[in-house]
Amino acid sequence: MRAAIVSNDERVLLICFPHPDDGKHLWVMPGGGVEPGESQVAALRRELREEIDFDLPSVPPFIWHRTYTYGPAHRRIRQTDSIYWVRATSFDARLDANPDDNERDAVIGARWWSPDELETTEERIVPRRLGEFVRRAIIDGLPDPPIDVGV
Repeated sequence: MRAAIVSNDERVLLICFPHPDDGKHLWVMPGGGVEPGESQVAALRRELREEIDFDLPSVPPFIWHRTYTYGPAHRRIRQTDSIYWVRATSFDARLDANPDDNERDAVIGARWWSPDELETTEERIVPRRLGEFVRRAIIDGLPDPPIDVGV
């Protein structure tokens, strides 16, 4: 699961990893996997604390989902993300909070993006149409039920 953390000035926070297939920059919403016995919201709270040192203030609405495949050809992994909408005041993401050295060292940056920047950048953004979906959620309201935002 992942969080679309959107600031008061309508920017979304993304973190940057090297792409698992080619090492190029990949900008994604913070989040991660669910551990055994953990609810999605509990996992989201843990992941946001670990990745960006952010405390989730309440249970956010589940608005989007996406299913994708990644990894080397001999060991492809299929994953489905549930994406939650989180409103927050802009803050500096602290990337050194993760207790797992490998996970902490994998994150190479964080920044706030406007929908316009997301739609025009040459960087890899996941999902590709994130700017469009953020803009639609801001203008039209949050989707209910959650919608598929693609890869």
